[in-house]
Amino acid sequence: MTTIKFTAKIENKDPVEIETADNMKVEIIMQKVNIQRQIPIEHQRVVFCGRVLEGDTTLQDAGIPDEKISPSGQVIFVPTDEERELEEKALRQVQQQKQKEKEDNELDQIRRRQEQNAEKERLRLLEDQNRDIFMKNQPKAQPKPQPNPKQGAMNPALQDNYDKLIEMGYTPDRARTALEWSNNNINTAIERLVNENN
Repeated sequence: MTTIKFTAKIENKDPVEIETADNMKVEIIMQKVNIQRQIPIEHQRVVFCGRVLEGDTTLQDAGIPDEKISPSGQVIFVPTDEERELEEKALRQVQQQKQKEKEDNELDQIRRRQEQNAEKERLRLLEDQNRDIFMKNQPKAQPKPQPNPKQGAMNPALQDNYDKLIEMGYTPDRARTALEWSNNNINTAIERLVNENN
Protein backbone atom coordinates (compact mmCIF):
# COMPACT_ATOMS: atom_id res chain seq x y z
CA MET A 1 0.00 0.00 0.00
CA THR A 2 1.34 3.41 -1.01
CA THR A 3 0.30 6.83 0.29
CA ILE A 4 -0.49 9.23 -2.53
CA LYS A 5 -1.25 12.94 -2.73
CA PHE A 6 -3.20 14.75 -5.41
CA THR A 7 -5.40 17.80 -5.88
CA ALA A 8 -9.07 17.23 -6.63
CA LYS A 9 -10.57 20.14 -8.47
CA ILE A 10 -14.24 20.88 -7.82
CA GLU A 11 -16.36 22.78 -10.29
CA ASN A 12 -17.14 26.29 -9.00
CA LYS A 13 -15.45 25.55 -5.65
CA ASP A 14 -11.97 25.63 -4.14
CA PRO A 15 -9.85 22.51 -4.83
CA VAL A 16 -9.31 19.84 -2.19
CA GLU A 17 -5.89 18.43 -1.32
CA ILE A 18 -6.25 14.65 -1.02
CA GLU A 19 -3.77 12.41 0.84
CA THR A 20 -4.76 8.77 1.13
CA ALA A 21 -3.74 5.19 0.33
CA ASP A 22 -3.63 4.06 -3.27
CA ASN A 23 -6.01 1.20 -2.49
CA MET A 24 -8.65 3.64 -1.18
CA LYS A 25 -11.95 3.46 -3.02
CA VAL A 26 -13.38 6.46 -4.85
CA GLU A 27 -16.42 6.54 -2.58
CA ILE A 28 -14.15 7.23 0.40
CA ILE A 29 -12.65 10.18 -1.45
CA MET A 30 -16.19 11.36 -2.17
CA GLN A 31 -16.85 11.28 1.56
CA LYS A 32 -13.79 13.46 2.16
CA VAL A 33 -15.06 15.96 -0.40
CA ASN A 34 -18.47 15.90 1.26
CA ILE A 35 -16.89 16.72 4.62
CA GLN A 36 -14.63 19.49 3.29
CA ARG A 37 -16.91 21.08 0.67
CA GLN A 38 -20.41 19.97 1.75
CA ILE A 39 -21.26 18.27 -1.55
CA PRO A 40 -23.48 15.23 -0.82
CA ILE A 41 -22.04 11.96 -2.13
CA GLU A 42 -25.15 11.25 -4.19
CA HIS A 43 -24.60 14.57 -5.97
CA GLN A 44 -20.99 13.84 -6.95
CA ARG A 45 -19.56 12.46 -10.17
CA VAL A 46 -15.81 11.84 -10.16
CA VAL A 47 -14.18 12.29 -13.57
CA PHE A 48 -10.57 11.30 -14.35
CA CYS A 49 -9.08 11.47 -17.85
CA GLY A 50 -12.57 11.71 -19.30
CA ARG A 51 -13.79 8.63 -17.41
CA VAL A 52 -16.47 8.67 -14.70
CA LEU A 53 -15.14 6.61 -11.81
CA GLU A 54 -17.47 4.32 -9.93
CA GLY A 55 -17.54 4.44 -6.15
CA ASP A 56 -16.10 0.95 -5.67
CA THR A 57 -13.10 1.68 -7.94
CA THR A 58 -9.80 2.07 -6.11
CA LEU A 59 -7.43 4.93 -6.88
CA GLN A 60 -4.80 2.41 -7.92
CA ASP A 61 -7.20 0.79 -10.39
CA ALA A 62 -8.07 4.23 -11.79
CA GLY A 63 -4.38 5.11 -12.24
CA ILE A 64 -4.36 7.98 -9.72
CA PRO A 65 -1.94 9.59 -9.55
CA ASP A 66 -0.15 9.16 -12.86
CA GLU A 67 2.80 11.45 -13.44
CA LYS A 68 2.57 10.81 -17.18
CA ILE A 69 -0.98 12.15 -17.58
CA SER A 70 -1.54 15.58 -19.06
CA PRO A 71 -3.05 18.48 -17.06
CA SER A 72 -6.40 17.55 -18.55
CA GLY A 73 -6.13 14.25 -16.67
CA GLN A 74 -6.60 15.88 -13.27
CA VAL A 75 -9.25 14.45 -10.95
CA ILE A 76 -12.39 16.56 -11.16
CA PHE A 77 -15.45 16.35 -8.95
CA VAL A 78 -18.39 17.54 -11.01
CA PRO A 79 -21.72 18.24 -9.30
CA THR A 80 -24.65 16.38 -10.79
CA ASP A 81 -27.54 18.21 -12.44
CA GLU A 82 -29.51 17.86 -9.23
CA GLU A 83 -26.70 19.45 -7.24
CA ARG A 84 -26.47 22.29 -9.76
CA GLU A 85 -30.19 22.83 -9.50
CA LEU A 86 -29.92 22.96 -5.72
CA GLU A 87 -27.05 25.44 -5.92
CA GLU A 88 -28.93 27.58 -8.44
CA LYS A 89 -32.02 27.46 -6.26
CA ALA A 90 -29.98 28.49 -3.23
CA LEU A 91 -28.43 31.32 -5.26
CA ARG A 92 -31.85 32.50 -6.41
CA GLN A 93 -33.09 32.44 -2.83
CA VAL A 94 -30.12 34.56 -1.73
CA GLN A 95 -30.72 37.01 -4.57
CA GLN A 96 -34.44 37.16 -3.79
CA GLN A 97 -33.68 37.76 -0.12
CA LYS A 98 -31.27 40.57 -1.02
CA GLN A 99 -33.87 42.09 -3.36
CA LYS A 100 -36.52 41.87 -0.64
CA GLU A 101 -34.18 43.49 1.88
CA LYS A 102 -33.46 46.26 -0.64
CA GLU A 103 -37.17 46.83 -1.28
CA ASP A 104 -37.93 46.75 2.45
CA ASN A 105 -35.17 49.28 3.04
CA GLU A 106 -36.53 51.57 0.31
CA LEU A 107 -40.06 51.29 1.72
CA ASP A 108 -38.71 52.04 5.19
CA GLN A 109 -36.95 55.16 3.89
CA ILE A 110 -40.15 56.30 2.15
CA ARG A 111 -42.13 55.72 5.36
CA ARG A 112 -39.58 57.71 7.39
CA ARG A 113 -39.72 60.61 4.93
CA GLN A 114 -43.51 60.59 5.09
CA GLU A 115 -43.41 60.61 8.89
CA GLN A 116 -40.89 63.46 8.88
CA ASN A 117 -43.01 65.49 6.43
CA ALA A 118 -46.14 64.82 8.50
CA GLU A 119 -44.35 65.97 11.66
CA LYS A 120 -43.12 69.14 9.93
CA GLU A 121 -46.66 69.89 8.74
CA ARG A 122 -48.04 69.28 12.25
CA LEU A 123 -45.49 71.66 13.78
CA ARG A 124 -46.26 74.28 11.10
CA LEU A 125 -50.00 74.12 11.82
CA LEU A 126 -49.34 74.30 15.55
CA GLU A 127 -47.12 77.34 15.05
CA ASP A 128 -49.84 79.03 12.97
CA GLN A 129 -52.44 78.31 15.64
CA ASN A 130 -50.22 79.71 18.40
CA ARG A 131 -49.55 82.83 16.30
CA ASP A 132 -53.28 83.38 15.78
CA ILE A 133 -53.97 82.95 19.51
CA PHE A 134 -51.19 85.38 20.37
CA MET A 135 -52.46 88.00 17.94
CA LYS A 136 -56.02 87.70 19.27
CA ASN A 137 -54.83 88.25 22.84
CA GLN A 138 -52.84 91.37 21.98
CA PRO A 139 -54.52 94.63 23.10
CA LYS A 140 -55.59 96.81 20.27
CA ALA A 141 -53.38 99.84 19.75
CA GLN A 142 -55.06 103.02 20.87
CA PRO A 143 -54.87 105.95 18.47
CA LYS A 144 -52.43 108.55 19.67
CA PRO A 145 -54.30 111.69 20.81
CA GLN A 146 -53.59 114.66 18.64
CA PRO A 147 -52.99 118.01 20.27
CA ASN A 148 -55.68 120.63 19.93
CA PRO A 149 -54.89 122.64 16.77
CA LYS A 150 -55.92 125.80 18.54
CA GLN A 151 -53.16 125.30 21.07
CA GLY A 152 -50.43 125.13 18.39
CA ALA A 153 -47.61 122.63 17.78
CA MET A 154 -45.41 121.34 20.62
CA ASN A 155 -41.65 121.39 20.75
CA PRO A 156 -40.00 117.93 20.89
CA ALA A 157 -39.32 118.00 24.65
CA LEU A 158 -42.88 119.02 25.45
CA GLN A 159 -44.23 116.45 22.99
CA ASP A 160 -42.23 113.68 24.69
CA ASN A 161 -43.58 114.46 28.17
CA TYR A 162 -47.04 114.98 26.75
CA ASP A 163 -46.95 111.49 25.24
CA LYS A 164 -45.90 110.01 28.57
CA LEU A 165 -48.84 111.58 30.39
CA ILE A 166 -51.23 110.41 27.70
CA GLU A 167 -49.87 106.87 28.11
CA MET A 168 -50.56 107.19 31.85
CA GLY A 169 -54.21 107.80 31.04
CA TYR A 170 -54.56 111.57 31.34
CA THR A 171 -56.64 113.47 28.82
CA PRO A 172 -54.87 115.62 26.23
CA ASP A 173 -56.15 118.88 27.69
CA ARG A 174 -55.13 118.05 31.26
CA ALA A 175 -51.74 116.73 30.18
CA ARG A 176 -50.94 119.86 28.20
CA THR A 177 -52.21 122.22 30.88
CA ALA A 178 -50.14 120.47 33.57
CA LEU A 179 -46.98 120.57 31.48
CA GLU A 180 -47.43 124.24 30.62
CA TRP A 181 -48.11 125.08 34.30
CA SER A 182 -44.98 123.12 35.39
CA ASN A 183 -42.84 124.62 32.63
CA ASN A 184 -42.53 121.12 31.07
CA ASN A 185 -41.33 119.46 34.30
CA ILE A 186 -42.83 116.00 34.10
CA ASN A 187 -42.62 115.27 37.83
CA THR A 188 -44.25 118.58 38.83
CA ALA A 189 -46.92 118.05 36.21
CA ILE A 190 -47.71 114.59 37.60
CA GLU A 191 -47.95 115.97 41.16
CA ARG A 192 -50.44 118.60 39.98
CA LEU A 193 -52.52 115.99 38.16
CA VAL A 194 -52.51 113.68 41.20
CA ASN A 195 -53.57 116.55 43.48
CA GLU A 196 -56.36 117.46 41.10
CA ASN A 197 -57.68 113.90 41.35
CA ASN A 198 -57.64 114.16 45.13
